[in-house]
Amino acid sequence: MNFYFALVSVLVVLVEATLAYFDGMFLPSQMVLVRKYPVGLPFVAHGGMWGDLFLISPFVYMIGKYRNEGSFTAMLCMFAIGLISSGAMHGFVYTQGELPDSLASARQGLTPAGWFHLFYFGAVVGLLLLFYFWSKPVGEDLMIVSVFLTIHLLLGNHVGLKLVNSRFHFPWCPPFSTSSFVTVMVGDVLLVGATTYAGGIWTAEIVLLFSIAEIVLITRIW
Repeated sequence: MNFYFALVSVLVVLVEATLAYFDGMFLPSQMVLVRKYPVGLPFVAHGGMWGDLFLISPFVYMIGKYRNEGSFTAMLCMFAIGLISSGAMHGFVYTQGELPDSLASARQGLTPAGWFHLFYFGAVVGLLLLFYFWSKPVGEDLMIVSVFLTIHLLLGNHVGLKLVNSRFHFPWCPPFSTSSFVTVMVGDVLLVGATTYAGGIWTAEIVLLFSIAEIVLITRIW
């Protein structure tokens, strides 16, 4: 069953990639030549999508081991919170971006790929809430999930793209504001708190070290 959870996660990301391709926002060349956007964020350059594929999917497999530890009511509540928070993020953050994005922008609202990501992200948030605040994860699983999330925070907030772009200077790559830096710091604080609540004091210390390393990296390239 855990394998199917991870497989669904992979398939959803692949569906989003396919939708972005047919929307002309999968590759930079598509975005520039087909959609006529000289600057923007195509799907293949969105670090969060790579994080969903290679980080979220594996830890969905691990979280699936704890699927029977929560009551049906708890599951409904956590997934409702996840969907509401995802809707708020997509509706009040993603759609406010001035530059074209494969998921959303102020010009077009949520794209087809963006709608898929809204429900996907909501489900992932619900699973994480169950994992941290309802289940009793073992230390190794807690450490892997928490460390993967710290890395995903970097990728999802385009720190990796900014680092690569500082070397290659892609003409289509948009400038990124300091809000991404703030988002990573807030996310790291929440993650350390959730890890501590789940009973992983030593794991929280490892996550804290990763968070400090992230902040040092961001301040060097921002």
